[in-house]
Amino acid sequence: MKKNKTKKLRIQQRNKCYSINDSCFYDLKSTEKFATLLGTSVLNLKKVAADPDYNIFKQDGRTIEEPSARVDKIQTRIASLLSRIKVTDALHSGRKGFSHITNAKAHLGNVPLLTTDIRKFFQSTSSDKIYRFFL
Repeated sequence: MKKNKTKKLRIQQRNKCYSINDSCFYDLKSTEKFATLLGTSVLNLKKVAADPDYNIFKQDGRTIEEPSARVDKIQTRIASLLSRIKVTDALHSGRKGFSHITNAKAHLGNVPLLTTDIRKFFQSTSSDKIYRFFL
């Protein structure tokens, strides 16, 4: 299956940076307000949650899960809002100029540490298997 050639939405930070306490997500309790923040309706959020609609295809031997336009719009808006929150210097993932290499350099000479992001990384591994591994 070929990948759709649509314009990729971009994360908009707009030179804003604030503490997590000042984030629009902080202490958010209303689904209606959440939908408004994302520029959509509660009904659309429920539809997307019930059927996220991903285009799944193989590329270079890897399974790619590309979100539909409606899912991508919501995810990009959330990423834009989250990217404005100040983060600790200890965070290296998902930051411009930071990588697994800068993270490793920061830990040189320290006690060995292992961190991993396993959710959806190994799709054939069930949560029960992960639980039993850590148990």
